[in-house]
Amino acid sequence: MRGRNDFVGGLCNANIPLKEIYMNVEILLDDVEQVDKIKLGLINDARIVDYLPHINIELTDKREGFLGEMPAMLTIVFDLGIGLSTGLLASWIYDNAKGRCEKVRVQRREIEFTKGQLTKVIEEVYEKE
Repeated sequence: MRGRNDFVGGLCNANIPLKEIYMNVEILLDDVEQVDKIKLGLINDARIVDYLPHINIELTDKREGFLGEMPAMLTIVFDLGIGLSTGLLASWIYDNAKGRCEKVRVQRREIEFTKGQLTKVIEEVYEKE
């Protein structure tokens, strides 16, 4: 991973990315009860435990919108510059949300929720940045 030495809070950190590339993945859910299962699966997944300090997972509850009720949404925001591979990232999201979500959006683009499509779109976003 590309990085530079830098002092943060008095400590030397050699893994600060030169460029921050943030990606937004939104998991839309009709069944709010699935949120806890997905979130617990995501944060307890041993494959990415080292990267969790760099990943933000937020829940937006169901709400009334202009066009009617909006589904609950689990939003995952992360910096691709932390060295997490796009394949591992896609597998992590897919394995924990499959069968539990209605729709998935990456960078506000709705996609077909398959592991292959998720990997492809995440790789496209990473390459563009």
